[in-house]
Amino acid sequence: MTLVYDQLAARNFRLEWEGPGIARQQIPVEALLSAEGAAAPQVAVRGTAPGDGTGSVTVSVDARTHRVEKTVLFLGDLQLAESAGTELKYQGPLPSGANTLWSRVTYDKNHTADSDHLTLNVTGKPVDAAWTVRNVGDQRASAGLWQTGSDAFRFFGNGMHIVTKRITGDFTATCRIDDYNGAHGEPVNRRAWVGISARENGEKLNWEWGSNFHLVQTAADGLRPSADNSDLGAGRISSYALPEGHPWLRIVRQGNVWTAWSSTDGKQWELGGYQFKKARADMDVGLFFSALPQDARAHYHASVSHFSIVPGVAPEPAPPLPVAAQHTDGDRLTGVVMARSDARVVVVRSSAAGLIRTTDGGKTWAPANGTLTGSDLAARSVAIHPTNPLIMVRAGGRGKGGALWKTTDGGKAWKRLTFEGDFDGSGPSALCGEIIAFDLRDPRTIYVGCESAGFFKSTDEGVKWSKLGLTGERITAVTVWAWEHFYPAVAKGKTQLAVTTCSDRWMTFLGRGKPAVTTPATTARSYISNDNVATLTLLDERADTGFFNVAFDKATQTVREFSYATAHGYQGNSGGFMSLFPDRKNLEWLRPFTALATAARGEEKFGRFLTQALDPATPGRLSLSTHWGYDWSWLPTQGTAPKGGLIAACADVHQGEQWWFIYTDGLYSSKDGGVTLSKVETR
Repeated sequence: MTLVYDQLAARNFRLEWEGPGIARQQIPVEALLSAEGAAAPQVAVRGTAPGDGTGSVTVSVDARTHRVEKTVLFLGDLQLAESAGTELKYQGPLPSGANTLWSRVTYDKNHTADSDHLTLNVTGKPVDAAWTVRNVGDQRASAGLWQTGSDAFRFFGNGMHIVTKRITGDFTATCRIDDYNGAHGEPVNRRAWVGISARENGEKLNWEWGSNFHLVQTAADGLRPSADNSDLGAGRISSYALPEGHPWLRIVRQGNVWTAWSSTDGKQWELGGYQFKKARADMDVGLFFSALPQDARAHYHASVSHFSIVPGVAPEPAPPLPVAAQHTDGDRLTGVVMARSDARVVVVRSSAAGLIRTTDGGKTWAPANGTLTGSDLAARSVAIHPTNPLIMVRAGGRGKGGALWKTTDGGKAWKRLTFEGDFDGSGPSALCGEIIAFDLRDPRTIYVGCESAGFFKSTDEGVKWSKLGLTGERITAVTVWAWEHFYPAVAKGKTQLAVTTCSDRWMTFLGRGKPAVTTPATTARSYISNDNVATLTLLDERADTGFFNVAFDKATQTVREFSYATAHGYQGNSGGFMSLFPDRKNLEWLRPFTALATAARGEEKFGRFLTQALDPATPGRLSLSTHWGYDWSWLPTQGTAPKGGLIAACADVHQGEQWWFIYTDGLYSSKDGGVTLSKVETR
């Protein structure tokens, strides 16, 4: 029996010596070889190269009365094949050009004998001129990339290599992985891979390719799309693997939306990756082979068939629409906020009953509406002063018009502020994030976002307002960065915030009908500020989903990377692109999210981040991250399990133990970071 690509390196040791007055130095392996004895086994290597990118090699051993335990064939320093007897045959792919082959025989348990070297010159049929073949890594890499059929290719060797075509616009690229080394535990680099890729600059080397997207079958880490975070030049692949046993791969471009799909049969396709990444219209699209020599003890090879690139988006793997939420209509609780200065003070907002407030951690509750009635009780948002919980600002209304109010006595009396804006506290916007925020560096400054009237700022506690733009855009969340205490250098002495918007199209997926106010905007946008909120700067813009809320994870030391609750699920922006996190990252996806809540855990590096879908496929669990909002785990609910989905959440921002949740079936609290929930009656 011949075993191809065994697990022992040809020379996997290094010897050194030193002595008095003699510097430490390596002992060359050649110095350890001894001349062949007359009675030692004779090893002969013979081979031919038929001109098709392969070689046929035979090793014959004359044992000469010795017991031969193993015969190994090497290509250079790495194993190519092994047998347990005196005969070994290898028939398979080899790198292009001159190949140095030799054999080593192990006999009588601890003796070896080597053959002479055989040089085999390998050639093959050139790849069709319609394709461009490039070595895009180490130019010294030894490899062969051969076309074995009109839609089939074979690779052998090391380095990074592509075979591509220049494609303009949308496309669907498909292939089948027929074979790859590593599938049975062969000791190649675990991140060696074969798959499909698209890149802006295919002629450049070593990841200097501009915007790119790929789906690759790795040798030992599964099937993976492009990295779903900034990656910082590490693995270049996603943090999660797609299902095993899916040899069919497909990537689809639709504008700046990139999706990765896999299949068992090439007919039924399963979505595995969804990213938004800006890229040029024309891209180099094709196969991508990568086999770095680090940690490898065997040569890498892979075979691909059924490879095609078709213009446009194939109907089977079109990016899916999210599942519209249910059980979210009618009069209900819609949001919850906690005072930063006193965790006992919590305010719940509703679509018809205004605000409800507790000052004793939920033991007792009382309305906080003063004399407000009618549409003013459709509370769109509320913000609590960061140092004085008696001061609050609220927005109310049922679409067109609306009003902004302020209290200084905890909600007993409210004064209407002079403000020209519009708010919808009863329609779908009511389920979105808070759109009022106090400046944490100077609480005299207040920020307000409207349904269509724009984004406003007051620097005198709400007396006068200046407009910073965004007219015609529905603002769904205004979140001030809360972590300057931990990262003062990041803040640069300025207030940092994020503002999100959503077009009309995606609001209906929240399950509360169409918005009362129509807006001309056709994209969802996020904005930041570089000048202490004197102006806003566009950061992300998308037409393929809607933004419902935004949050900053405590451990992320940047104000330009944050987390979105979107129509399709939880998404993170990182390194200039956005990734929709799938169920394989322990988050529901292709379902609307509105709730995002983050908290510190004292002075620990990492905080606590909780979220869940608005209408989850599996109720009774949260998604928890304690690492950058990037690594997630399921958090099964103990205590009283909610029957519905999560609308909103908040926490003691300093310690992260006390949490409040608005579910579709009511208000819940937790004293242990969301592990154990108790339902709370506010009447």
